[in-house]
Amino acid sequence: MAHLRAQRAGACGPEGAGSAKRRVQSAPEFPIYAPDLTDPYNARRLSCAEALYGVLGVERDNKLGRMMQFARNFDFYGAPVGLIVALDRRLERGQWADVGIYLAHLLLLAQERGLATCAQAAWAAMNQTVRAFLDMPEPYLLYCGVPLGYARSRSAHQYVADGAGALDRERRNARVCRS
Repeated sequence: MAHLRAQRAGACGPEGAGSAKRRVQSAPEFPIYAPDLTDPYNARRLSCAEALYGVLGVERDNKLGRMMQFARNFDFYGAPVGLIVALDRRLERGQWADVGIYLAHLLLLAQERGLATCAQAAWAAMNQTVRAFLDMPEPYLLYCGVPLGYARSRSAHQYVADGAGALDRERRNARVCRS
């Protein structure tokens, strides 16, 4: 159902998928976010982005800094291994959920073994470039990238802990408001 390909992350650097010699115009084959994302989902998405960039020390008005940080997605954040997860475009939403469950287990197993990782939806925007670089078979579409390595700092872990706390606070506030 899902197709997983591991690549040494450095192979996508200056001489890899992102190089000018191999660059192909790309766009995601599916919307990353709903076109008219409403609250509380959009507010949560923006809050998470602000929290992440805040932990990384990138101010909201620092457009260049945000773009540079975003670009690190395509170096798998410096991880030694980059995974590309693709799925058959003929599958329906239920099977997409199955791929999400598989991906969640993969991330949890990596964390259990002391590895840092995350799902990177940004890779979906590089669909055609990655497809050409990996010679991906036609029925597959790029779902996400997954960096795999050891964390150099605790900032991402702090972000996750703070983000989970914010969600818990939001749930508690929702219960109080309904009372």
